[in-house]
Amino acid sequence: MSIDLSQFHEVFFDESFEGLDAMEAELLQLNPETLNDDAINTIFRAAHSIKGGSSTFSFQAVADITHELESLLDKIRQNVITITPDHITLFLKSIDYIRELLDAYKRKQTPELTQLHRLVNEFKAYNNTVSVSVIASEQSTGQMQTYIIDFKPHPNLFKTGNDPLYIIDDLGELGQLETKAFCEALPEFDAFESDECYLYWQLTLTTEKSKQAIIAVFDWVADDADVHIALQPSNTVINPINALAEQQQPERRSNDATSMRIDVKKVNSLINMTGELVISQNILNQFLNQELTPSSIAKIQQSLAVLAKHTQQLQENILRIRMLPISLVFSRFTRLVRDYCMEHDKQIALKVSGEHTELDKSLIERISDPIVHLVRNSLDHGIESIAQRKANNKPLCGTISLHAFHQGDTMVIEVSDDGQGFDNEKIVASAVKKQLIAPNQQLTEEDILALLFLPGFSTANHITEVSGRGVGMDVVKRNIESLQGTLQVTSAVNEGVKFTIRLPLTLAILEGQLVYCAEQTFVIALTSIIESIQIKQSDITHDSHGRKTIEFRNELIAISYLGELFELTDYTLANDRLLLVVVEADNERLGLIVDSFLDQQQVVVKSVEENYKAIDGIAGATILSNGHVSLIVDIAGLIKLKKQHAHEITQLIAAPI
Repeated sequence: MSIDLSQFHEVFFDESFEGLDAMEAELLQLNPETLNDDAINTIFRAAHSIKGGSSTFSFQAVADITHELESLLDKIRQNVITITPDHITLFLKSIDYIRELLDAYKRKQTPELTQLHRLVNEFKAYNNTVSVSVIASEQSTGQMQTYIIDFKPHPNLFKTGNDPLYIIDDLGELGQLETKAFCEALPEFDAFESDECYLYWQLTLTTEKSKQAIIAVFDWVADDADVHIALQPSNTVINPINALAEQQQPERRSNDATSMRIDVKKVNSLINMTGELVISQNILNQFLNQELTPSSIAKIQQSLAVLAKHTQQLQENILRIRMLPISLVFSRFTRLVRDYCMEHDKQIALKVSGEHTELDKSLIERISDPIVHLVRNSLDHGIESIAQRKANNKPLCGTISLHAFHQGDTMVIEVSDDGQGFDNEKIVASAVKKQLIAPNQQLTEEDILALLFLPGFSTANHITEVSGRGVGMDVVKRNIESLQGTLQVTSAVNEGVKFTIRLPLTLAILEGQLVYCAEQTFVIALTSIIESIQIKQSDITHDSHGRKTIEFRNELIAISYLGELFELTDYTLANDRLLLVVVEADNERLGLIVDSFLDQQQVVVKSVEENYKAIDGIAGATILSNGHVSLIVDIAGLIKLKKQHAHEITQLIAAPI
């Protein structure tokens, strides 16, 4: 019976992307002058694994490029050639392209192959111009010798991601090779299994290379084939399986945010918590079968308290499972900085700290792009050219720092540089030119820096591949606030800029204030609430546009009835005493009138977009203890709703979640 190999595709893609990340990380740390053999071996193993898997699954383009990449790596690790920065650049370009190929195969699309031929030719140019004179002495005997090699793969060789044809091809690169295939083990057609190897070979190799060089070719099938090598005409036999048995392969590290590897301790903790819940449930069931008495009611209340405690612990443990290190985001910037410096007149060092600080997986995936924009801002606008830094008596090499740490129940991420800082006069002049502010408008330092986040704002004199189009910084701020986070910026001329991002540790659980309004219960995140107060009718005024306003802390803010914004009811301010929740988003405040305040509690956030559709003013939904659905208010979206009412909300209230 044949096996459907497509069931293994997802695992292959996950492990391949992980392997590419490991390869890239090692390459970026390589110093050609002090070559690290362990790093080269790690890169080689990852490339070989990807090549074998792609060949097994018939992803031919990936197999072709990784074969050439592996061949060059093999020459480097055998000291046949000396690695150079050009080699590292070629490897990195190939990793980028392999990612594109894998992504195309994963989406079941036909990959673009123009770059494949170009990269393969570059590799062949290196692989085919190696001089015999630079071959290490231990890899060459100095004279031609002939070896007889019996190569019999085990039937499951294909399932391990290996391909005997690649091994034979590698042998052919060592010298003159003659092959003889044996087909005696081939079964009848009806019994043929496409994922089993039935052939074996006798190979005659004439080469100057040593036996150790031949053994190295069979490195990756040591446990999946019987191999015997004999020097003709002697009967001396070397079994590479034994010769390589003591070689240990370092564990490949994980750097993948798509799949998660969970610590066994965390799993065991969940199992223990589940057991505690079952015990509590059994105790409660026992009481339900008995006549209720004051004594039994007290015990039920005690059991419910224990059950609540265990449920909270279970929730906390599950959230810890979702936590991943921020290094999954930070690791990509070493490559970004390296590539930028190679193309520009700048020297920049990347300093990373707190990379093991953990954040919820959903936030890890969504915070990456905003941080990329901030790092690019430092690269292009922050760090000066070498000549400028020299003129300002600064170290020629600039520094970009990424720092992460926990502060209470918040994750703080700082992106800073020691560059030129923001020029306030230039920012104001650019804003006036773009008619974002009025000429001679009085602005504080905070107001000036806030202009950086306006749509379309840019101080760049010309457009580059990194920045200058006036897009990015406003998107950064909007994306961070969509994660219930905040973004602050500080700057000092000729000293640098620091962006500070604050995020909740998870979006799965929300600390919220429940409010009742228009016969509906809504949840407002506590982080969005400035203050909850009681006001009088006489406190309400109207601006020149007729909008209701109130003076709050020496500031005039707009107010609205929450139900009116969602068009749930026509509301008239009948009561003299009103309950007002002052909220803030995008540096703009809004007062929300509600009917009553309910509890403050943690709520489990459910996606409205996945279950219905995206609605302005609604960040999600939750199910209350009474089984009813409560909508979670998106304050930033609600401020937009004040200008354009959302007619879809009425439909949403009635729709099932």
